[in-house]
Amino acid sequence: MILNHLKHLHFSGIKGVGMTALALYAQDRGCLVTGSDVPEAFVSQEILVKRKIPLSLGFDASQVAEKTQALIYSGAFPENPQIDKARSLNIPALSYGQALGDLTQDKRVVATSGVGGKSTTAAMIAAILEEAKLHPSFVVGVGNIPDLGVPGKYSAQGKIAVVEADEYAADPQHDATAKFLYLNPELIVITNIEYDHPDVYANLDETLIAYEKFVQKLTDNGILLVNLDNPNIQTLLTRVSQSLRDRVVSYGFSPQAQWQIGQFRQLQGKTQFEISIKGVRLGMELSLPGRFNALNATASIAAATHLGVSQSRSIDALKKFSGTQRRFQRLGSVNGVEVWDDYAHHPSQILSTLTAAKSWFGNKRFIAVFQPHTYSRTKALFSDFAKALSLAEQTVITDIYASAREKRDDSISGELLARETKQYNRNTAFVTRRALLSYLKDSTKPGDVVMSLGAGDIYQAMNDFVSQK
Repeated sequence: MILNHLKHLHFSGIKGVGMTALALYAQDRGCLVTGSDVPEAFVSQEILVKRKIPLSLGFDASQVAEKTQALIYSGAFPENPQIDKARSLNIPALSYGQALGDLTQDKRVVATSGVGGKSTTAAMIAAILEEAKLHPSFVVGVGNIPDLGVPGKYSAQGKIAVVEADEYAADPQHDATAKFLYLNPELIVITNIEYDHPDVYANLDETLIAYEKFVQKLTDNGILLVNLDNPNIQTLLTRVSQSLRDRVVSYGFSPQAQWQIGQFRQLQGKTQFEISIKGVRLGMELSLPGRFNALNATASIAAATHLGVSQSRSIDALKKFSGTQRRFQRLGSVNGVEVWDDYAHHPSQILSTLTAAKSWFGNKRFIAVFQPHTYSRTKALFSDFAKALSLAEQTVITDIYASAREKRDDSISGELLARETKQYNRNTAFVTRRALLSYLKDSTKPGDVVMSLGAGDIYQAMNDFVSQK
């Protein structure tokens, strides 16, 4: 472990949700944590202020003090002088993925992966283990987990670390290794596999290859917990060794799943369903919507069972679980309009979220406000986005939220996506980010539900909408 005995860690790009969670984890280990990032507001800022972590603006090399013992950096910023400064001082410089793997080497690692559901599933597992008094450590890439109070925590008492595992490149400019390949998990959860990062993987097959490598990282006594409903996971299982397939535990709505979900229904703000396992039926109730959350909860109970938690205790913990920040989160109401937010940024996530929302909100007029995230993803999945977004009664599409790691691409835009979506749903409009608040104020009426979707800063616009007089 490179970081095991070091006491001063500087996080470059600390506002990213994964970086923030890992910074809290390091702080709990007794490290002095400092950070630097861009001036823009992030969903993580509240917890950073609460934990009194010093934050410098920008990435000036002078912010890396000689007393700094290691630099942990985000791959989101391709040119970062702080990395060069650290290396010139012979200070270890680790990407987020490397640091996560390093700091969790002394734990039994539970890693949740997939395009949608990995954050919520990780949070659910951590909540169950906390309820069971197993003192879990965890690193989850969300702004906060209200039931746990933080998105990241280290516990010296517990033996288990629950972490969100990402297939994105550790450092796109210099290290194409998938972040999750730096982990050595005892238990891997794969919620789904989709083609989500066209700037890193040329096609779905390359994504599957990354997952093949990941599952091979399982420890000798480890298990692979998979959502059998996902076709790409089914493909993955045909490509791994028989010895690994022997350690697969499946869940889903599929009749072939070992942890099989049935009797699914949503009513009066509750989601109810049954889980059948080895002839036993478990009754479940969640305060979260959607078939996807039934899947997340089932994966969490199956994982907790492997870790020694009784199923009844897991069910009790999840009944109280209220979700995570930016995952089907109610932000408030204004002038009789309910305002919600969700992180969905891939067509499959959008489809699942909008399907759940239509059932959850009943006959209320539902307006989806989508901010596309990255030029590359919007371009590669253009038609799929248009079809998924057409599910809302009314769809508003705004400007693309560009990543710092990619160049502007004028061949794709939110306006072009709105035109394409309009072919499937004529109640579609393109509205610039600047004009969005005025548009919502003029076009909504009491009884409406507005939900923002996207991995960028669209939640800030919704918070501003709620706050307006």
